[in-house]
Amino acid sequence: MKNKYFTIPQRFEKHIVIPDLHGESKLLEKVIDKYDNDSIGFVFLGDVVDQKGYLDSENNVSRLLDLMKELGNKAIMTMANHEFVLLGALYAKDPYVNHMYTSYWHMIENNTVRAYGLPFDKSESTKENLKGALRRAGHLAVLHAITMYYETDDFIATHAGVIPDVPWEIQKEELENLAQELSNDRFPDYSQNEAMPKQIFSLRNATAAKPVIATDKIVLSGHAHFLPPTSKEYSGGMRVTKSERSLNGGKRIRLASQLNRTSNDDLFIWHDWDQKIEKIPNIR
Repeated sequence: MKNKYFTIPQRFEKHIVIPDLHGESKLLEKVIDKYDNDSIGFVFLGDVVDQKGYLDSENNVSRLLDLMKELGNKAIMTMANHEFVLLGALYAKDPYVNHMYTSYWHMIENNTVRAYGLPFDKSESTKENLKGALRRAGHLAVLHAITMYYETDDFIATHAGVIPDVPWEIQKEELENLAQELSNDRFPDYSQNEAMPKQIFSLRNATAAKPVIATDKIVLSGHAHFLPPTSKEYSGGMRVTKSERSLNGGKRIRLASQLNRTSNDDLFIWHDWDQKIEKIPNIR
């Protein structure tokens, strides 16, 4: 299949941006129940796979991808590190590179595989069985529709933000070139950290608080499960306040997600029509 991961032009005047869900389909149901209509696009910042917490028949990765499939073209997902690893393990042509991605299957964990009724291991048969289950459910189409970034007249959304001081046009060209490589199943060597795109993998990029001079648009990111207070160096393990999610006069929005945990952490989404961050309570 060619031309996977293509750039998606702006489809809607209004958008909701949703960070890392990690299989929490019931939270997405709440967002859809409240906002689903033909005028609003749902922009997902990726990391929908890899569920380490609560798993049941109605709250898992498979159900989450079902909901995204049902949204049709209203669902727009940017590439994230967990999807990148999953797709590299399933599709990378180069045997060595494929082995590298398969070695990091701890990033998608057994709950992703278990959501499709499969046992968890790193064997080729498990990968083929998972690929078949994803295809039959229509979920491979959702994953192949992932875009490297989503840009509107007002904002740019990527999983881990943009490089603050490199012109966005240069970054965009590099991401589009990467999309072409991935569409031909040529994945970068995961063992070479510098080869991995910062807009998808860099925690430093996602947690940085300094202004983005690469673009005048609002920049939105997820990826970070914790953010540092703006006045201190990052040391990890700290809870996030609302003021630490929205920085630089609302020009940098870091929708830090803590759903990749076993606790009932809340979801924070952003709407572009009023540029507000909204909390979606996680009550199971």
